[in-house]
Amino acid sequence: ATSYYGGGVCSGTLHECVVSNNTASTLGGGVNGSTMYNCLVVRNSTTGSSSSGGGVQGGTAYNCTICDNSAPYRGGMQGGTAYNCIIWGNTETRQSSNFANVSNTTCRATCTSPLQSNDANNISSDPLFANRTAGDYSLTADSPCIDVGMNAMIYGDVDLDGNYRVSNRRVDMGVYELQKSAETDGKSLTWYVNGATGSDEADGLTENTPYKTIDAAALDASPGDTILVAPGVYPPMNSHGVRVRIESTGGRDNTIIDASIEWDDGITNRCATLYDGFGTVSNSVLSGFTLINGRATAAIGNPYGGGAYGGTLIDCVVSNCTAATGGGCYNSLVCQCKIAGNSAANGGGAANCQLID
Repeated sequence: ATSYYGGGVCSGTLHECVVSNNTASTLGGGVNGSTMYNCLVVRNSTTGSSSSGGGVQGGTAYNCTICDNSAPYRGGMQGGTAYNCIIWGNTETRQSSNFANVSNTTCRATCTSPLQSNDANNISSDPLFANRTAGDYSLTADSPCIDVGMNAMIYGDVDLDGNYRVSNRRVDMGVYELQKSAETDGKSLTWYVNGATGSDEADGLTENTPYKTIDAAALDASPGDTILVAPGVYPPMNSHGVRVRIESTGGRDNTIIDASIEWDDGITNRCATLYDGFGTVSNSVLSGFTLINGRATAAIGNPYGGGAYGGTLIDCVVSNCTAATGGGCYNSLVCQCKIAGNSAANGGGAANCQLID
């Protein structure tokens, strides 16, 4: 296809799409101003003498592979944001610069050259495609893009080929997930936490080798996993944007998340952060806990939900928590919970929540 802006797509939302062999005369040979999830954008171009963004112009890309596109200037992706992407082998036809792959693009956990230093998760090594010349952009077993993406930014359970998106505990960069182990592919795992007997250096996969903190388990968990927590008092936890179910084994009276364990003046210390840090609420579930002494009032940090932000709370108690908005909970689904003794300038108990008895 040929267009002025966005030769393939302009101002759209794409899921698991291939955008190839399109042209635009000005901006975005393949895609312009769109949101893309698990998309392959290859061999597109812009043709105007001063045109740019041969593959992608602006927008946001999640787990996309943007390769072998061309433009007079900025052949790969210009502007926008890329998460867990591979942006490689794009070219400029009127000059040769360090911006052939990306220009003014915010890259997070993305493989491109030269290295984008804004995020320690970015890499610049050759992604080692299976057969790029033949149009096979899947990854070989020794690709540096394997198991180095951000699980917090996964959208959807499968890749472009319909394979499970996380094959070995951490997502791959790019549009294809290398399927590494028939033993774990697509299967949810159960992780164990015990504050009394556990260690965050353990593997967390059995009751005899538990983690010490909920946070450590969440860091290793993948979407769909379950974290079982033994009775005890725990410091604040963060699901790191991964969709997991966190359950107590001893009930809410015996399993407590106490934010005062890590109080630090001037910094938000809520009990349970169940969203990804980028404004997207996860589907994580917290079941059978008491949340106490959370604070979310500081100028540094997010002043919402002293007890919990995001996710779903089931059979929990939230008390003695404070925030600027939503002292107990903010932006959460709250089911069969007791929310009492919290305070906030707006919504002392809960704000922007759905409450179900």
